[in-house]
Amino acid sequence: MVAAEGKPGAVVIAQFEDRVLLVRQERPAVGHTLWEFPRGFGDPEDTNLLTTGVRELVEETGAQAQIANSKLLGEIWIDSGLQANAVGIVLVNLESSDLMGETDGEVDDSKWVPIHELSKMINEGAVCDSLSIAACAFLFSQSA
Repeated sequence: MVAAEGKPGAVVIAQFEDRVLLVRQERPAVGHTLWEFPRGFGDPEDTNLLTTGVRELVEETGAQAQIANSKLLGEIWIDSGLQANAVGIVLVNLESSDLMGETDGEVDDSKWVPIHELSKMINEGAVCDSLSIAACAFLFSQSA
């Protein structure tokens, strides 16, 4: 399956100090509302994975994000047997935790979570989508 005309997507780890931003979004395919990292497919005007990541973060959360403060941690295939699009893991360091911009209305809520609580949230099933868990692996490998 190819989505977004084959443009790769991005999952975004938005970090401010020792916290990361999670969004809560209804996922009809699994019948649940999930806490996860912001994410989305690439748009035709996106020039690379960093622009996709920053655009998605701004659209979904209203964060004041800059490409200059972003870094590509890696690229994954979310389901190599089904999905043909790659997904970049993008780390965006924010200068403020304020979420003041307008959003596209796709997410129901957002919250800042201390990085050290992510493992516990995964173990308890509070974060259970594969993209967010994969992004955590990249994040945790940065500090190892």
